[in-house]
Amino acid sequence: MSRTARLLPLLTPLLLAACATSQGLPLPMSTPSGPKAIEFVATGEFRSSIGESAAFDEWRVVGPHLNLARQADGSWDGTAGPSQAGVHFDVKPGALTGPMISLGIRRTADGFVEVGGLYLGERVAIRFSPRKLMGATHDGRCSFEFDRVSPTQFGGDVACGTDVTRTYIELLGVAARVEDPVLPQAALALLAVMP
Repeated sequence: MSRTARLLPLLTPLLLAACATSQGLPLPMSTPSGPKAIEFVATGEFRSSIGESAAFDEWRVVGPHLNLARQADGSWDGTAGPSQAGVHFDVKPGALTGPMISLGIRRTADGFVEVGGLYLGERVAIRFSPRKLMGATHDGRCSFEFDRVSPTQFGGDVACGTDVTRTYIELLGVAARVEDPVLPQAALALLAVMP
């Protein structure tokens, strides 16, 4: 087991606290450049080596555990999670708010994008930059730290309890623009592929 994998469970509470309390610039949410296409054609996608994927365009985010669509008023509706729970949330710069989703999305002074708060009723905290991806999901039960290993891939260890797995996240299309992510789509797709 690598040193990082041994430290991840110990760092999880700190990561959650940092994302919950850190200051930063609220990031703007994207606006569609045209009308909703009849057929979904992904412009970005995250794929993990643990078998999860989620793709997005200007109007939708789609994956095995996610099917969300932007509404005419700018809010989002659909289903998310293994149980395909119905979700609705509103968006404003730096925030997604609804009954099951309450996320802050900010850029910190050190250049990271932070996504933190509640996702489907569980606390999540993710930080990413062009070189790093780290965080914790499932109320801190799973944590991860990845390095950018190529222009289209992050790789590192995921620790869920005592299980540690080497994992890779592939970035396709505009998902590779981690320095300027398409929001909220990229944040939701990334959350959907993490353990």
